[in-house]
Amino acid sequence: MAQPIGMMKHMPGAMDMEVEVPDEIMMDMETSPLDDATLLTVDIVTGEFAQGEDVDEATAMQMVPFGSNLAAIMDEESSDEMGSAILEMVKVDIEARRPWYEKLKRGMERLGIYDPDSALATGIAKVSHPLLLEAATQFQARAMTELLPSGGPVKTTPVGLETTESVAQGMRVEKYMNYQLMVEDRDYYDERDQMLFLLPFTGSEFDKQYFDAGTGHVVSRWVRCDDFVVPYNTKNLREASRYTHIIRMTGAALRAKMASGMYFDVDLGEPVDTDASAAPLTVKLNELDGQEKTTTLDDDKEYVLYETHLDYDVVGLEEASQLPFVATIDSDTGKLLGLYRNWREVDPLKQKRIWFTHKKFLPGFGFYGFGLLHCIGNLGDAASEILQILIDSGAFATLQGGFKSIDAKMKGDVILQPGVWNDTEMTAEELSRAFYTPPWKEPSQVLENLLGTLVSAGQKFASTTETMTGDAATTGPVGTMVAQIEQGSKVFSGIHKRLHKAFGDEFIHIAELNGENLPEAYPYRMSDDTQYVLRADFD
Repeated sequence: MAQPIGMMKHMPGAMDMEVEVPDEIMMDMETSPLDDATLLTVDIVTGEFAQGEDVDEATAMQMVPFGSNLAAIMDEESSDEMGSAILEMVKVDIEARRPWYEKLKRGMERLGIYDPDSALATGIAKVSHPLLLEAATQFQARAMTELLPSGGPVKTTPVGLETTESVAQGMRVEKYMNYQLMVEDRDYYDERDQMLFLLPFTGSEFDKQYFDAGTGHVVSRWVRCDDFVVPYNTKNLREASRYTHIIRMTGAALRAKMASGMYFDVDLGEPVDTDASAAPLTVKLNELDGQEKTTTLDDDKEYVLYETHLDYDVVGLEEASQLPFVATIDSDTGKLLGLYRNWREVDPLKQKRIWFTHKKFLPGFGFYGFGLLHCIGNLGDAASEILQILIDSGAFATLQGGFKSIDAKMKGDVILQPGVWNDTEMTAEELSRAFYTPPWKEPSQVLENLLGTLVSAGQKFASTTETMTGDAATTGPVGTMVAQIEQGSKVFSGIHKRLHKAFGDEFIHIAELNGENLPEAYPYRMSDDTQYVLRADFD
């Protein structure tokens, strides 16, 4: 599960410094903050404070270390006001995209995944055509090979004049980041494997890059599209007024974050039930996986947190100026747990930092991308309905069935079996009058041809034909065949290019975090020899 960003990384050798912070830091963290503040000495290695002279909250805001959690310094009134405002914003954003949730949820029900109790069936047959699943499987197989090759996904190119030093620097960065993602981070490959399978259905998925204080490593974690919320009129992350990562966390994990100082320690009450906190799409995906919650254990209950990246005018930092912050609140109470500056300490312009990358299947008309559900979902529905009709008509034509007179002198239910003759008190003439079989027809050739047309159209759009040779004949010179294959793969090439750009943005974010969090020289072992990377390499 992805963790919130913003934990200040304490470097060895840090010196004590005098800063002004409020009195409440010295008290039990579960008590309400006080209005007055005192001069404290802070050790930025341990994060401990010592009491001193009285100061105001505004001065305390200015003097605490840059990476501190400002939620622990704000007075109760300001904290509650900010938490309530953010909670209202997030609720509006979630409600605005509820139709988007429901559209994806309905689409997932039509994927062709085996479900014997499905209510989609129109007759006897309860089957769905695997057109969309076939297209997604083909895409995922090609995308994994293209985007995550065995040697690693990261490639570096020196910008400007190439020198021996710049080439060597690029090689160190490339080798270390490939080691970092493919060896050091055990979850990276598996998460991208699953993400690239879901992406062609949803059209949009997200990744989050941050320094994980628990492991001491820079990581990139997949964030499902239903756990990432943006306002209605958002165009992109850079220009968005806010966006929110919905985080679900057990009570034990939350208490650990509070104990570490990442979150302000405040009583949030009991956690909610996991099913109640899950997004509609996640619930449907769990159903398709065959998971069913039969009981609710206390350890399985979760808190739902909203980590919102937004511009906000925080009292005491800048007058009449909205600056970028990362605020984390409890979705139930609206209590502010974390508030961190979201710009570089050395940036005089205080520009917003982006911690997420948006990966799209197709561009779409707005913020979210289009997937196969949006583009050929109707073709998949039509193919499934026609397939059900063909199976039903074949079953009726083969097994027969019809009407029986209530006057028929039959003892119990008679099941006909090959080679078995059943006794009856009725004459042959009575039998012919007591039973009526409608004129069942064989499966329609027209429907069969129409099914083939629909499937062919869907495969053509998704480029899932076996040879990917376009519309031309497959007999001819080798050069012509190669040109046809290139033509047939253009759709995938365009999607791959779009994803290459998104993965590149992700690697840039990771490289920036490496430059801020790695030691001066970081050794790591490769298969051939001991290697090292310099923090300065990520300048």
